[in-house]
Amino acid sequence: MSDHIVSSFDAAMRALSAGLVEMGEHSAEQLRRAISALDRRDLDLAARVKADDARTDALYEATEQRVIDILALRNPVAVDLREVVSAMQMARDFERIGDYAKNIAKRAPGIFAQPKSDLDREIVEMGMVTFAHVKDVIRAYERRDADLSLAVWKSDDEIDDFCNKIFGDVLGAMSERKGEVAASMQMLFVAKNLERIGDHATNVAESVRFILTGEKMRGPRPKRDKTSTDPAKHALN
Repeated sequence: MSDHIVSSFDAAMRALSAGLVEMGEHSAEQLRRAISALDRRDLDLAARVKADDARTDALYEATEQRVIDILALRNPVAVDLREVVSAMQMARDFERIGDYAKNIAKRAPGIFAQPKSDLDREIVEMGMVTFAHVKDVIRAYERRDADLSLAVWKSDDEIDDFCNKIFGDVLGAMSERKGEVAASMQMLFVAKNLERIGDHATNVAESVRFILTGEKMRGPRPKRDKTSTDPAKHALN
C-alpha cells in the first residue's frame, strides 16, 4: 500500500485493508468451525456458526461503506483505485465463503441422522484443505505476497479432485445403502459448498495478484470439477 501526502487518506486505506483482513479471518473461522461441527457431530457448534453469519454480513457492510467513502471523498487513482475496487470484490467473495460455511452447518442434522462412515472423514479432509486455501489467500493479501496468491490460484484443482471423488463415493453409497439416501444427499451439498468456497478463494487470489501487479492471472483457471456436468447437478445448485 503506497504512502500519501494526506495522512487521513493513509488512515482510510489502512482501515479498509484491516477491515478486509478481519472479514476474511471471520469467514475462514466460520468454515473451520462448520467443519469441526461435522467432525465432532456437534449440533451446538453448528448452531453457533449459523448465528454468527450475522457478523459476516455486518463486516461486509462496513467494508462496503469504507469503499464508498474512499471513492467519494478521496478520488483514488492508479494502484489505490485497484486496491479499493478489488477490496469490494474480495469482500463479496469473503461474504459468500461465510454463506457457504453457514450452509454447511445447516446440513449437520441430516448428516448426523446416520452413523459415521468413510464419507465423513473425506468431507472433513476436504474441508480442512479448503480452509487452508482460504487462510493462505488471506495471508497473501495481508503480506502483499504475489507468489502465494499465485500458488493458491494454481491449487484450486486440488479441491476439485476432492469434490469429484466424494461425488462418486456418495453416489455409490446411495446405490448400496438405500436407507441413507437423505444423509448422503447432505454430503453432496457439503462437498459442493466446499468446492464453491475454493472458487471464491481463487477469486481472492486473482484480486490480490491484480492489486500487486496490475495484471490478471495468465492462462485458464485450474478447474477439474466434473460434478457440474453430472445429471445430479441440479440437486446441488
